Amino acid sequence: MGLILAEVGVRVLGVGPAPPPDSEGNLFETVEDPILLYTNAASSMKTLHYRAGAGFRGTVVMRTNAQRFRGNEVPLEKPDGVTRVVCLGDSHTWGDGVSEREAWPAQLQNLAGDRVQVMNCGVSGYDTLQEALWYEEYVERFDPDVVLLGYFANDVAARGLQDPTQTVEAAIRWTHPRRPGWVMDVRQKSVLADVVLDAVFRWRRGASQENNWTACHTQEGPGWIRAREALLRLRDRCAAKGRDFRVVMIPALVPSSEGFVSHGSFEVVSQFCADEGIACFDGEAALLGIMEPGNPHGLRVSTGD
Repeated sequence: MGLILAEVGVRVLGVGPAPPPDSEGNLFETVEDPILLYTNAASSMKTLHYRAGAGFRGTVVMRTNAQRFRGNEVPLEKPDGVTRVVCLGDSHTWGDGVSEREAWPAQLQNLAGDRVQVMNCGVSGYDTLQEALWYEEYVERFDPDVVLLGYFANDVAARGLQDPTQTVEAAIRWTHPRRPGWVMDVRQKSVLADVVLDAVFRWRRGASQENNWTACHTQEGPGWIRAREALLRLRDRCAAKGRDFRVVMIPALVPSSEGFVSHGSFEVVSQFCADEGIACFDGEAALLGIMEPGNPHGLRVSTGD
């Protein structure tokens, strides 16, 4: 009887995890490069239709221009008196799931003014080496003055590399929102079960991410070795052309005892950048300073993210 009342209660109150958006279109095209694997496609579009629920956002349209970037096209030759800034990174830089103006490169453009031109050159799903190759093959010809690389803690999960320190615990596997079989059937029939399983999944995934990311950012971690080499490659290439290269560390907005779950791995990245003379900005302290204690929802564009 208690379970029945709880089921009725969550249905009446509209409690439940945000349903995933429906997706139309594609932003990528495959390439023959064995490391890049794919790039942004030119003049492509992807549309997300969010359904009603927590963090409801209606429809979000994401586009690439003819130059394969997000935002307005720019002339290949930089105008006189303009400082050109290119932003590299993965989905956190591209702005997967949010509008063009909500991605951080567009926000930076708003702050920078007319004499600065900010280009969003992010590619969803890229790791640091892929970002370095993308810069060399597609971005560098736009002659930037400043190169910003948005670094996220999972950049050590390099494509094609198996890292023995990364593990997935049973609780995460069994409560995953897209797990097929009887778990999916239970979720679809019971809103209460969906709420409970989603809460367990988010709780355990946060703790697991923190442990995995910290373990992967060791000197011997294959993903971190690859990321370090890519950072040095970008540093040296930019220095040879007189360009300013900087790393922007983007924290995962899941609280932990130290701040966010990306804290431990970012300490390693910060120290590496300091040792190698790479300018590095850690966004964790700034975001913690404006966050309501223990509640990161106010920092998110969508509370359902």
